Amino acid sequence: MNDRPRTSSSSVDRDSAAPRPKSSTLSRPKAQLACDPCRRKKIRCDRQRPCSKCAAMCPEDCTYPLVPSNLLPTRPKKDGVRLNARIDRLERLMTSISTAGGSKSLVVSPDDARGASASASDASDTHARMRDDEDGVRFLKASHWETVLDEISDLKSDLAGIAHSPEKTQAHGCSLLLLGPCSDVSMPELICSLPSRQVVDALIEILADDDIPSLLTTIHIPTFKRECETFWHDPNGVSLPWLALLYAVMCLGLMGAIRLGVQVPGILLPDASVRTYTTRVAQCLIKSDSSKPNTHTIQAMILYLACEHSKNVENSFGARLVFTTIIQHAFRLGFHREPRQFKDMDFLEREMRRRIWAFIVQMDLLLSEKCGLPRVIDARQTDTADPMNLHDEDLEAGAFPPPSSRPNTEPTRVSYMKYKVKILKMQGSCLDRINSPQGLSYQDILETDRSLSEIADARPMWLTTFDSLDGSIAAHSWVYQAIEIDLIINRARMVLHRSYLVPARSQPSYAYSRSACLEAAEKILRHQTTLCRHGSSTWRFVSLVSHEFLLAAVIICLDLDQDLKLNTPTARSSQMSQHIDLLHQSYRAWTGVQSWGDAADKGASIVGAMLERVRQCQDANISNPPVSNNADAIIPQNGSHDYASSFDVMNPAEFSSVQAGNGLTYTSASIPDPVQFDVNMFNTALYDAPTDFDWMAWDAQYPGTVFDL
Repeated sequence: MNDRPRTSSSSVDRDSAAPRPKSSTLSRPKAQLACDPCRRKKIRCDRQRPCSKCAAMCPEDCTYPLVPSNLLPTRPKKDGVRLNARIDRLERLMTSISTAGGSKSLVVSPDDARGASASASDASDTHARMRDDEDGVRFLKASHWETVLDEISDLKSDLAGIAHSPEKTQAHGCSLLLLGPCSDVSMPELICSLPSRQVVDALIEILADDDIPSLLTTIHIPTFKRECETFWHDPNGVSLPWLALLYAVMCLGLMGAIRLGVQVPGILLPDASVRTYTTRVAQCLIKSDSSKPNTHTIQAMILYLACEHSKNVENSFGARLVFTTIIQHAFRLGFHREPRQFKDMDFLEREMRRRIWAFIVQMDLLLSEKCGLPRVIDARQTDTADPMNLHDEDLEAGAFPPPSSRPNTEPTRVSYMKYKVKILKMQGSCLDRINSPQGLSYQDILETDRSLSEIADARPMWLTTFDSLDGSIAAHSWVYQAIEIDLIINRARMVLHRSYLVPARSQPSYAYSRSACLEAAEKILRHQTTLCRHGSSTWRFVSLVSHEFLLAAVIICLDLDQDLKLNTPTARSSQMSQHIDLLHQSYRAWTGVQSWGDAADKGASIVGAMLERVRQCQDANISNPPVSNNADAIIPQNGSHDYASSFDVMNPAEFSSVQAGNGLTYTSASIPDPVQFDVNMFNTALYDAPTDFDWMAWDAQYPGTVFDL
């Protein structure tokens, strides 16, 4: 007997007929991939346009349906847009929280206000920044212009779209010495690529007469010419580093000829030749054994870096990477130690080592500031003396007795570099302490400022003629050297006092720092106007010092931003008008040289956004005069405020449009903007109101102003 339970057919039918629960997930409709004729005929379609079936019959009937928008793959929004929106929302939230939590009283003691302002400003000014943009993740020191720009919160939205153009980003590229050339060449090919001897000699002479004094101190031109004579007699007897140096000299000489408009016989395509020579320098350096550098290796790399940086002034970090390699080679060869202790060196070699090391020190300081990074060379680990003030003709191999140094007041390439390195060293030691976690005390800043003033006053006369640049002497090297020295001095003063630019508004003890910082920025912007007025004759110099112009413009914008926020009578002073005029001149200068690089685009965008904000604020003040935010005019501090005299100064014309039943008159001009009022102002005023106020005198002077409740 089967004990298994038997299931009736009726129960199975009921189970099958029972409705199934609906799935929680809805199926997505499939997109039609076949063309309409193949879909109607239900035949296979190869999805071509037209497909093979329709091509054999009627190609014009081969149509495809439009894909619904909900089936198209959605493009993710840019992370930067969402991130900016979240940052703005967070800033508004923090502002509302701080306002709600800190607005308990309208009257704040001056000491408390100054302390709060100073602590907040100091904390924001002395901290570095981490930035993530088109250039990747970057660390920026507190002295970098982008760090100062971050403090102008009102310009964030206006400058959010500033980015590197793809064309310029591709043009900048990276150094060939970092990536390596695309093809390898042999030593005979490198030698055969040289032009004729007449062309090489002409390019060497052009470079020897060029206005790049610091760079030319790294080469002893008479010795290099003698080495060229030896090369032409035996081309196969030279080393790869020396051949790289020859190509670098030719490249810089040809770039100088292009800049001066000189046609070199034998070179039909100068720009193409510059690119070829630069590639040859990189090929020679890569082909040589970089683990065994010599003096020619360092000289060739320095000149190669000048070639790359002159073409790609925006790629400062790439130049920094190449220059770090130069520093390591110099350490390996002992350039950081005084050569007098090396007895086997002659006078010429010792002096050239001092010159090369002085140039390396100044470039380390300049590139570190341009990139916003700490410098590489530690001053405590070097004892190399300053080079002697001598012309190249004074240096001869094996000269005995060695020549004595010329006076520092005599203009030479070395005297200019010595003075420049002296200022940069003092600025670098100060910046090391400012950018350190411990910071720098205000007393130390004032002492450093006095030392900087002493060095500036000790300038020789030929380094103070920077205000006589005109078309006739635009190519005179001393004028450019004087301007560059003045830019370095004023930039050091800006960086020194920048942290106290905002706190000085509430603390009179910092007033000198604010005036010194603004005065230095004004001088730099005037130099920019002078240089850019001469157009293409100064393109290279302006491009190399654009970082100083950017920092000065941002500092003026920061101070002007504070004027617009405070909206005090000082905001309409002559200084504000002077700053606006300087920004207008700077904007015209930036827009006139926008084809020179991204720095000009950034400068024009920053200054233009600030000028537009100034214009909007001025239009708003004309249409709606600002209401005084002075708390002393509203709240008495000693209980003896004369309320009647406060109303006497009001303009009766402002109370002439609407007549109330109690005798008072109201207009929209007399009603302040609610945004300008603190929400707790009236409550605070009631609590702080004097108890001995004479209401009878009020009624006698202003009859009919009492409301019948």
